[in-house]
Amino acid sequence: MKYLIFSIVLLGTLNAWAHKPVKVQTQEQAVKKYTDQAVTFQPMSVPEKAKFVKELKHGQAGSTQLVTFTVKADWGPIMGLIALQEGKVVGLEILLFTEHEGNGVTRDVFLNQFKGLTSSNLDTRGVKPLSKEPKTSRALLEAIKFSLKANR
Repeated sequence: MKYLIFSIVLLGTLNAWAHKPVKVQTQEQAVKKYTDQAVTFQPMSVPEKAKFVKELKHGQAGSTQLVTFTVKADWGPIMGLIALQEGKVVGLEILLFTEHEGNGVTRDVFLNQFKGLTSSNLDTRGVKPLSKEPKTSRALLEAIKFSLKANR
């Protein structure tokens, strides 16, 4: 019995080490890609029906709306920034993600799929999920959906 308990504790420790947070960029670095203005972020309410979104904050720089988010994805939390102009996603930046088998969530080929999303094409435009990470795409889409609705 004590070997079983030891194995469970060891497995849990190894799992925690294997899935550590990876900082990709700071919020300030991500914001600078869309504006040179200082941006102050204010908390937004997260709808009760949210499955993945844990936190949203809104900021504005001229005609650019910026939303920071925290979502729960397949391997753990992802923090990021959504840039919107005229009701359309112009950029999606990952600030922090939980390390696992790869860093696909930070690759341009994955992130560029979200550019051009609007309230009208959000449900119809296909976004190819990452291999072994079906929740990650849905979590990011949910954050975008709530951001677009709040910025109408």
